[in-house]
Amino acid sequence: MPGEMFVQYGLDFDRQAAGPVISLGCTNGMHDYVPAAADYPYGGYEVSEAHRYYGALPYSSGCEGDIRAAVYYRLLGIPDADNTPYEI
Repeated sequence: MPGEMFVQYGLDFDRQAAGPVISLGCTNGMHDYVPAAADYPYGGYEVSEAHRYYGALPYSSGCEGDIRAAVYYRLLGIPDADNTPYEI
């Protein structure tokens, strides 16, 4: 993943995969923190401010579904994965 993913992504990917999955963040360059949708109401540095220092546009809370779909279907080959964003 070309950013620092919030931990819930890796936990969910590992839970739904057929075998152990190690999610590697900050590969191919560091673009920004990638919060999960449930973290946006809480704000904080990673959600609201960090993108300014990386010179990037902020991720929207809706990007979680796109990320999950790409990982589950394209990388892990799980056609029936639970693509629902987690709730805190």
